[in-house]
Amino acid sequence: MLLHDWYKEKFTRLKSTNIGDLILGSGINSVAKVTAAGLGFIGSMLIARFYSAETLGQIATISSTFAMLSLFALVGNHTYLLRTIPQKIASSGFLHARRVFLKIVSLVLISNVFVIAVLFFTLITFKDAFTVVKSFEYLVYSLLLAACIKKISIFTLRALGDYKIFSLFEILPPLFMMLFVLMAIALKLENKPFIYFYYSPHFILGLLIFVLAYTGFSRHISTEPTSTLRPFSSTEKPSVPTYSGILKVSIPMLGVTLSNAIITHTDILMLASFTDGATVGIYSVYLKLGALMTIAIGAVNSMYAPKAARLYGDGKIQDLKVLTKRATLITFSVSIIILIAILLLHQPVLAFYGSVFLHQTTAFYLLLFSTLLSAFYGSVGMLLNMTGKQNRFFFIMSSAAILNVLLNYILIPASGATGAAIATFATVLYWNTLAVISVKNNYDFTTFPSFSGR
Repeated sequence: MLLHDWYKEKFTRLKSTNIGDLILGSGINSVAKVTAAGLGFIGSMLIARFYSAETLGQIATISSTFAMLSLFALVGNHTYLLRTIPQKIASSGFLHARRVFLKIVSLVLISNVFVIAVLFFTLITFKDAFTVVKSFEYLVYSLLLAACIKKISIFTLRALGDYKIFSLFEILPPLFMMLFVLMAIALKLENKPFIYFYYSPHFILGLLIFVLAYTGFSRHISTEPTSTLRPFSSTEKPSVPTYSGILKVSIPMLGVTLSNAIITHTDILMLASFTDGATVGIYSVYLKLGALMTIAIGAVNSMYAPKAARLYGDGKIQDLKVLTKRATLITFSVSIIILIAILLLHQPVLAFYGSVFLHQTTAFYLLLFSTLLSAFYGSVGMLLNMTGKQNRFFFIMSSAAILNVLLNYILIPASGATGAAIATFATVLYWNTLAVISVKNNYDFTTFPSFSGR
């Protein structure tokens, strides 16, 4: 009992500080991400074994389609929520923040209608080019809506600081998918019914997490002390942002997301155009192994973003500086540990795939170093997005996307996978450096790691 009380006291004390809460939340989220990756791997193996590679390809095509369409349907509002909700809570309270949440949900529902309409007419016009999507047309429409509601709700839970719940929803989708795959195998479902059955958890989880996000506000509203809120006069009641006001901020955030998607996928697409399938396959495995280092970055960012937005909204720039530098220290330190593990184990792992995967390791090392460099720069892009500098960050990322396309176009024909890796490294260095300069000019500090926060 004494041990339990001691643990509870230490946990409460750690959670009460920004950096302590960030460590706890990012640690839990890291475990969730690793677990989700393992479950996803098992699920894909089961599909490949008991159905076919073609079925796996159809699922990949459907998933990629509604994932890309959801970027346009969300119009950057998930990132807007991550910044706005903490600031509204600090200035106006949870009740007003919930009104903003519901306004954004209604905007996303409207944008879904437009995106679905565009997809509908696209499939009519180019039905021969999108045979898989056309075969599952109405499933894609439904999945698009479910994916957007789920994304908005997850980012809302992040903004509320409910990291246990949103980390749980890292695990639940691949867990449900795996369980439904096992049930489908037991029921001996054919290919098309199996795919519908496989995606059914999306709708259950989408509705569930929306309810959790909404009730998350209600729980805080019922316990919120009114004395902590700034008093408003009858003529100064906080207003909910207009649709045009929301879009003015969220559209540049959408531009950042699309630019990042271009940077992420251009190397693979151009390798497929200029080289052979084997080179693309080798490079994709290098990317997957390197992505292990991004787990720490993603987990820390999931906790850092709402805290940065709230500190900035409160005008606590010094506290924001300390949080930023210590968050980068955590990210960089964990990334180094993962990098050492990868360097020690990568040869037997790559040899397991085949000896050919050991022949282009220069590209592999460049990709690893690119990720480590990104970890050293820290959450610089998230900081700009969370502090009202989304237009500046959009300019940086859009120019980085153009640079990335040009470098891949020039370097891949000459150097193959190594050329693609050089393009990735140069792009990471370019946009992170410009972003750090922007932070320095606006807030007089950098995002580089520091324990003291100086």
